[in-house]
Amino acid sequence: MQRVAQEGHGVVVVLANHESSQALLERIPQLTQPPRQYTRSQSRIYSEVGTGAQILQDLGVGKLRHLGPPLKYAGLTGYDLEVIESIPFPG
Repeated sequence: MQRVAQEGHGVVVVLANHESSQALLERIPQLTQPPRQYTRSQSRIYSEVGTGAQILQDLGVGKLRHLGPPLKYAGLTGYDLEVIESIPFPG
């Protein structure tokens, strides 16, 4: 969140499935790893991406700079979203 604050504007979307605040904070370093290191099922990942995309669309986000490892998600254009840059995020 500090990085977003440094930019002067931005959106942080956190999707948590009944996690405590502490559990979510402990999971943040995992989110900076390439997708192959995730242990979640593919269907859950796609569901989270779709939910996050809907939230971003509702907020009026179109082009975005992704904070984290480069990721490619099919279907983002269906939400009028375009990732124009991936910015490395130190874990």
